[in-house]
Order: sequence, then structure tokens, then C-alpha cells
Amino acid sequence: MTLALMEFLKRHNLNSIAQKFCEAGHSSIQEVDSIHSMIERHLRHQEIFSPVALTRKLTTMKNCQVIQMTTFLDYQNKANSDFNFSRTPYTQVRQLKIDQVAGTHSVRFKLSHQTPEWTTVSTRTIYIYA
Repeated sequence: MTLALMEFLKRHNLNSIAQKFCEAGHSSIQEVDSIHSMIERHLRHQEIFSPVALTRKLTTMKNCQVIQMTTFLDYQNKANSDFNFSRTPYTQVRQLKIDQVAGTHSVRFKLSHQTPEWTTVSTRTIYIYA
């Protein structure tokens, strides 16, 4: 996912993107919860048998924009060969920030929402040839 976000920054010429993860028992994303609730209410009495039918039903909702994905990319091979994401403890991360400056990416993370300090990690794999 981190590699996909790096690609997104590059393609859309953005400087940074931040990702926040909820802590167990502390739901701070009420906007997402309310959208999920609205979708559930809208689909409660609908019979849906295919992804196309689901897309059609969702497009009839107010304040809902459906974007159909047409291109799927395989980031796994590139992530394994060019990047070392094992330096980031993703299971403990609460905030992740990816910055892009002059085409170079940096990844920073926090293990708590309360701490002001970010930990910067080098994600590039360094190859040493003997």
C-alpha cells in the first residue's frame, strides 16, 4: 500500500499524503462510519447478485460518487525487489506520512496519535555487491 501511495504522489504531482489508522476502542473516523451506515441503509432491502448491480444501486445514492477501477497494478514484486518496507512496524503504526521532494520519497510514522515526533525510515533497499 505504501508503494501504491508513493506512485499516487508521483502521478498526481503531490507533495505528501498522510494515512491515519484507528486504535482499538477509539473510533475517530465518524465520517467513514456514517458513510458505511448510509450505504447499509440504502442497500438493506435490495437484492444484489453481481458487482454491476451493486454499482448501479450505489450510483442512485445522494452524495455518493462511484469510480470504477479499470487498471490493476502489481506492487508486490516491485516492493519486494526495490524497497525494504520491513523497517516500518506496520502492525503498530497509527499514522503514516509519505513525502515527495524532487522525486524522492520519505516515509515517516508514529506509533501513537498523541506523540508529536515522527520516525523516519529509509525504504530503499541497498544492494552491496562483493
